[in-house]
Amino acid sequence: CGGDPHPNKYDAWHSPPKYYAAYSCTVPAQPPVNPSPVTGVCQTVARAENQFVHFGTDVEWNLGFGNLTFLADNSATGASTGKLGSQPFLGTVPAQIRWTSWSPDKVVETRLSSEQDSWLKWVVGVYWESQRSDSHSWQRPTVTGTNAPIGSDKVNDLLATTKAAYGQVTAPITDSFRILGGYRYNVDENYQQSTTFNIGKRTLVGAPSNTDFRYDQNSYKGSLEYDVSKDNMIYAQSATGFRPGNNTTDHFCQGKTSGHIYLPGDGTNAVLPANTGGGCIATTVNTAATAVGGTPGEALTPITTTTAIAPDSVKTYEIGSKNRFFGNKVQINVAAYYYKFDHLSGSLRTLSHDNTTNPTIQQLTGTKAYGGEIETNWLITSNDRIDFNLAYEPTKAGMNAFMEPLCYNYGIASHPQITTSTAGVINSVNFAACSAKNLAANPATVNWVRYRPAITKNDPLFHDPLWSGNISYQHIFDLASGASVTAKVGVHFESSAQEAPNYFLDGIQKAFHQTDASLTYDTTDGKWELSAWVKNIENIAVKIDAESTGTGTDYVYPVYDAPRTWGVNLTAKF
Repeated sequence: CGGDPHPNKYDAWHSPPKYYAAYSCTVPAQPPVNPSPVTGVCQTVARAENQFVHFGTDVEWNLGFGNLTFLADNSATGASTGKLGSQPFLGTVPAQIRWTSWSPDKVVETRLSSEQDSWLKWVVGVYWESQRSDSHSWQRPTVTGTNAPIGSDKVNDLLATTKAAYGQVTAPITDSFRILGGYRYNVDENYQQSTTFNIGKRTLVGAPSNTDFRYDQNSYKGSLEYDVSKDNMIYAQSATGFRPGNNTTDHFCQGKTSGHIYLPGDGTNAVLPANTGGGCIATTVNTAATAVGGTPGEALTPITTTTAIAPDSVKTYEIGSKNRFFGNKVQINVAAYYYKFDHLSGSLRTLSHDNTTNPTIQQLTGTKAYGGEIETNWLITSNDRIDFNLAYEPTKAGMNAFMEPLCYNYGIASHPQITTSTAGVINSVNFAACSAKNLAANPATVNWVRYRPAITKNDPLFHDPLWSGNISYQHIFDLASGASVTAKVGVHFESSAQEAPNYFLDGIQKAFHQTDASLTYDTTDGKWELSAWVKNIENIAVKIDAESTGTGTDYVYPVYDAPRTWGVNLTAKF
């Protein structure tokens, strides 16, 4: 309580006031320190803590006729709002939320490939992966005492497995002309359960939501390669690809007596009025509930529904050339490509049917990406090297399969829904018009306005700059002892990119560049390596996502990449 905890030190990794709202709050009495309740103003400052764990094995065995490779990998990621999170359980009013997740991932792969000098090159293999995810969203809407853990825990449990078999063959037609063919068969199984528990009563809230589905996928690759000379080749290829299916969740308010799931347009107070702050708190519905199958006066309880989403799939076409010049001192690779996605999924934060802001997975159809890329490597001397690559990629998002450009009016039976799009144009002006129409319908009532973001077919994909590239320079200092020191500096640059739908404010990442540098010492025998590095020297705040702040606003709060980061690595080889 008391306002901005960083009044004299603003940076992008501590939320500025425009990204979060101040609200009245009361901290209950906490004797002997605070014998009486303390009332003041609270503001939310986001903080995330992430953990990464990884270990694995790589075993290779030459069998004479081919090479056998066995890979096993075990990794895990975790995230939470952290001990110093934005909303830890301090006992304030109104609601508080704390979120954590832990996601282990196990992979085993075995493959057999031909010898490097074989005239017919081939590889066959099998693959298995198991992914789990356990996430918790603790919500504490009320406080009845100094230590009362009143609230709910929304639990998501996910188990996804992948099994695959694949093979690929490269056959020479002539000394300079080759054909390549590959095939992969994939089976993906995905099970998810979403459950809500009452923390105080230790009881289940509503029924669990379950999905259990299986997808079989076939994918292929074919290419033609022609050697113009021993240092120059051209190629053309086509392939299909996919990403396993997923789940998306929505949250509803269900009547405890009738079991009816209340939706927009169910009538005055049949859905949550504005002064509830969203969510299914201890409020009741009135007589309007009868017409839709509800029960007047019944209390509401939150439920979560989970829906399966089909795998993403893409067809790709590419032509290109790979070249070396000046005695292998200069390498230049160029490519042009066209990608057509039958389905493409991405996460978008929006309002659920219980008026709470939640991340949901949206699936686009008819998405297209095309463009070109050039990659250049120049070995100036045996100790000096420059690397450069530049990419140009226009995209069209296609149509959103789940989200519609609708503005819902909560609490007015005669105006349950107003569409404010004009020729597919969705922006903050239309959002304001939606609000105005709802208020005009009943000026005496302040109503929730639910605006469902849409993506039109010609919008660019999120997180996809039109131009991007890297340039780096490194120099090796040879020491008299035989050891060496390598100094490297590199710059990454991007044009502006859309991180949220174009009707949201502050959803664009402007053009930027970031500089990284490193200094590495290698011993004479190559068994030891010591490296010091720094990333994002400029300390630039780069938006990697932008999420809606919720009802009644067209601002977003951004999610940033890491600030200036430095470290030291020690590597031993034996």
